[in-house]
Amino acid sequence: MRLGELFLLSAAALIPASGAQAGGWHTYRDVQAGYSISYPDGWRVDTHHVYTAMGPGKEIHGTAFQIEPGIAAGTNLSDDSYFAVEVLPGVTPCTAEPFLDDAIDKPRIKSNNNGIQWSVLDGADQGAGNSYEETVQAAIGSQPCIATRAFVHSTNIGNYDPGTVKPFNRAKLNAIIDRMRHSFRFLPH
Repeated sequence: MRLGELFLLSAAALIPASGAQAGGWHTYRDVQAGYSISYPDGWRVDTHHVYTAMGPGKEIHGTAFQIEPGIAAGTNLSDDSYFAVEVLPGVTPCTAEPFLDDAIDKPRIKSNNNGIQWSVLDGADQGAGNSYEETVQAAIGSQPCIATRAFVHSTNIGNYDPGTVKPFNRAKLNAIIDRMRHSFRFLPH
């Protein structure tokens, strides 16, 4: 199931968020990696994000934007779900494949209104009543190679007593992720 068209950084390398935008959104800028992105109120910024699913020695660093806990409350969505910007130095060409080893489809190319072409892959895994879905979009031609990752962890709604947990609002989560993804910009050099 698709999520929609779906570095460790020193503190000195970061410019503080520029404040609230319309609708309570904020802008995060990473001068070292050279991008900005917007995120909604209540989402937690983790500048020490490390994606470890590729295995030992293949960690991917970046910044994750953890979902606002209220989105998951009372639902089968896990609050460890996030949207991240990740960086792989020295990867040429920059494609989604080095960021994802459980792809469920073939890579595709997508363009957005910011003039960025993306290499896109979807991944999924399941186990012990948990579902993990992710979509990686790598900015073609970026150096270092920069990608976004939407990571959604949910549990099997059938594992709960009827009426105790409701299915999470996938459309709402996808709309937030899409807005974040479309807000991504490379900073001018």
